[in-house]
Amino acid sequence: MEPVLIEPQVADYGQTVDNLAKLLLEAWHSRGAPGHFAITILGHGGRDTNCGLAVAQAVANTPGLNVSSAITLCTCSWADDTWEPLMQEFSQVLSVQNGIEFNVSILKFMEEPIHTRQRIQEALEGAHVVVECEQGVDLFT
Repeated sequence: MEPVLIEPQVADYGQTVDNLAKLLLEAWHSRGAPGHFAITILGHGGRDTNCGLAVAQAVANTPGLNVSSAITLCTCSWADDTWEPLMQEFSQVLSVQNGIEFNVSILKFMEEPIHTRQRIQEALEGAHVVVECEQGVDLFT
């Protein structure tokens, strides 16, 4: 599948969820085969978390996507931030409540680059769609 680049858009949260649902459903259908659909989200700070929650809501509310998708959120923050384990717990609650697979992979600024690169490679391996939240993947490649 050829990469599809979409110009940045400004929208409220509800519009963002609706737009993501349409784009993800289109990407899912364009694969030509039902089954597992892997979505990886990259970003940093709080933007990746907001984007990850919007993707999770779009997937959970969209028939077809809600039974076939696996979401991996690669979130990156400062070494002394401690909120990520709470986000991991919350992602599991969302998974159970919505019947979706939603995982959080923790990345840290200033960690050894080899560790960051390895986790990103694992998250990108097999991904059908990559969602970049504002300033995301470009910081790690």
